[in-house]
Amino acid sequence: MTHPSPFRVPAPCIINVGTIVHKSDMLRVLSRLNHVSYTHMCKGERRSQGTATLVEVVNDPQHATLLADRLLHLNISSFDYLELLQGSDDQQTQFVLVRGDEQLRLESVNHPIDNEIAAFDQHKTFGDSSLEFALAHIIAAKLDAHLDASSDIDDTTW
Repeated sequence: MTHPSPFRVPAPCIINVGTIVHKSDMLRVLSRLNHVSYTHMCKGERRSQGTATLVEVVNDPQHATLLADRLLHLNISSFDYLELLQGSDDQQTQFVLVRGDEQLRLESVNHPIDNEIAAFDQHKTFGDSSLEFALAHIIAAKLDAHLDASSDIDDTTW
C-alpha cells in the first residue's frame, strides 16, 4: 500500500484573485479571452494601451509576444507569472502578465460581433416541437414543388 508523501502540496484553487505560475494553467485561463483592453507597463510607466483581438495563446520559448494592428499573439513564455485581480466592478477579472518590471494587463471587453454570435446561438436552439414543425414545413414545401412540377408535364408524352 502506498502512502501519499507528507510533503506533497495539493494543486492550488484560485477563485478570481491569485497568482498563477504553471504555464499550463496560464494557457487554460487566457485561452478563453477574445477581445481585450490592454495596458503595457514598464517600470511603473504606461507604455501603451488600447484594445485588441487575442488571436492565439501559446507556450513557446522560441517566439515573442506580439501586438500589431490590434491583433495580440500572446506567448506565455514571455512572462514569469500571471496575476488575477478583481476588477473595479467586482465582476470583471484583470489578467496581469508579469516579467520583472514589465506588465501586460488584459481585461476582457465586449465586442459587437460577440453580441451577434450570442444572439445567433440563442435563436438556433430548437425544442423537439419546433424542429418537428420546421421539418413538416420543409417536407410540405418540397411535396408542393414536386406536385407543381409534375402538373406542368404534358400528359401526351406518357
